[in-house]
Amino acid sequence: MTDVHIELCPFCGGRASSSQQTTGGRWAAYCLNCEAMVDGEFSELDAIAAWNRRASPAPAISESEDARDAARYRHLRAYYTRVVFMQEDGPSVDLRAISEIGDAYEMQVLDAAIDAARKGEKS
Repeated sequence: MTDVHIELCPFCGGRASSSQQTTGGRWAAYCLNCEAMVDGEFSELDAIAAWNRRASPAPAISESEDARDAARYRHLRAYYTRVVFMQEDGPSVDLRAISEIGDAYEMQVLDAAIDAARKGEKS
């Protein structure tokens, strides 16, 4: 193995190594613990470079972003209206947020969308 630094395994934190594969002669870098592998590289340096390449972690949400989101949400909550629906069994009152173009959003829908966004899901 060359003297190039090889990162620990991104999955288990184990030590990694590199070797030339017996079939095809290509190079692989792999974890000595969990056997995660990057293979098929033409040189040992390419295999190690591929192993060491990591996706950038997602940036943490700062408090200022949270505060901005909370202010927007409070604004939406401030401009709610009570909507009375006439149903067969009598009137039903519901709280809705009304957008500038007149669309009504149920507060529970807004809550669910915000909760999903905080978890990184699509709403």
